[in-house]
Formats: sequence, structure tokens, C-alpha cells
Amino acid sequence: MIKEGKINSSPTGEPISVIFGTNRDELALFLIAMPFVIPHIKLPFNDNDMTLVASHLTSYHSNWGDVEAQKIIDAYPRSDYKTGNMQIIRAGTDFCFVCGTRDAARALASHNISVYMYSFEFEGDSYHDPSSVLCTLDDELLCGVSHSSELSYVFQNPSSSSQRTKNMMNTIGSYWTQMAKTGSPNGEGLVNWPKFTAENDLHLKLDENVTVESGLRKETCDFWDSLPKESPY
Repeated sequence: MIKEGKINSSPTGEPISVIFGTNRDELALFLIAMPFVIPHIKLPFNDNDMTLVASHLTSYHSNWGDVEAQKIIDAYPRSDYKTGNMQIIRAGTDFCFVCGTRDAARALASHNISVYMYSFEFEGDSYHDPSSVLCTLDDELLCGVSHSSELSYVFQNPSSSSQRTKNMMNTIGSYWTQMAKTGSPNGEGLVNWPKFTAENDLHLKLDENVTVESGLRKETCDFWDSLPKESPY
């Protein structure tokens, strides 16, 4: 519907503006549920489990088969990751979150919607490295910059009172408030957040130091885009 331009306008009839983004380790929150979804998977992931994940994905896509499964495995070599868990977290974060968000952002921007993309990568005071032994053995619970990690900063309900936490809370609060007031997240004292387009592929990296970056997970998202599209029927 977005690609067809079926997008609601604002109450005044003007085009809407959108803040859109993902967190660095989205899938970490859901890793504990993977054995209930994929047959024969047990946690922690071992070196061969990416084969089971790829086969499971291809079984749900009418235009994917053994060739696509092997391409998925090749796109995330086990040697690139400290643990099997991290291999699956990275692949799942791309497939389920980052790349779909990029597709939707491109679709919105193509209809002159002001899109502001972000990648939330701030490691809060309770952060645990998802590749650590603790997180590997604890099924990644409360590990990484996982799904929903940014919400306590958006809604001003932090789990810590440290200055760095307050700084991130104030930064996000300022961007979101400016967006609500003006239709743009930008304001005095803030790093300028450029609009996303398919051509510039820009996003704001929300971290200890806020920076403008480009090409969020571009190589792997381009890979997922290269696979045959699912039939609409």
C-alpha cells in the first residue's frame, strides 16, 4: 500500500513526517524462543545451526530453495562471529528488522514523505555483550542493544540515573519532541538529522556520540533484496 501511495495525510492534509529505525541487536530479545520456532534447534547455537535456520526460511518462501539457502549461509560466515548466537542475532536482525525498515523507508520517501532513519546503538549501564559467555549461556536475555532497548529513553523512564543515561534520554527526548511539535526532529543544540532518501541512504546513529552515518547494513540488505520476491498469491 505504501508503494502505491496509499498513505494517510496529517490532520491538516499535509504530508506526514516519520521517525523510523532499528536497534543494533534486535533479535537478541527473541533468541530464547527460536527452539519453539525452528525444529531441532537448541540453545546456545552451534556452528552448524545456520543451516537449519536457512532451511527453515526457505521452506516458507515459495520462490526459495536450496540455492537461496546456501546463499544465506554464505552471507553470514560462522568465522565472522565470536559465537553461534551472534551469527544468528546478526542474520535475524537484518532479515526481520533492518532491511525491512529500509524497504519501508524507501517506499515512504518515494512519495515525498519526510523520513528520518536511526540506528540505536547506545550501550546503557545495564548492557551485557551478547557474545559473552554469560549471555551465550543465558539465552541472550537482557543482552545486547536489543529490541525495545530505546523505549526507556523515548518515554523518559530510564533504568539508571547516570549522567550518560540522562544525556541519551535528553537527546532522544529533544528529537522526538521537536518531531511532534514541528514535523522535523531537528532543533537547537542537536546534531542535524538529515532526511533519508534511497539515494543518500542516511541515518542517525544514536550512541554515546550522535553521528550521521550512511549505508546501514547496506551489503547484507542488498543481499536480501537480491533474493527472489515472495509471490503475492
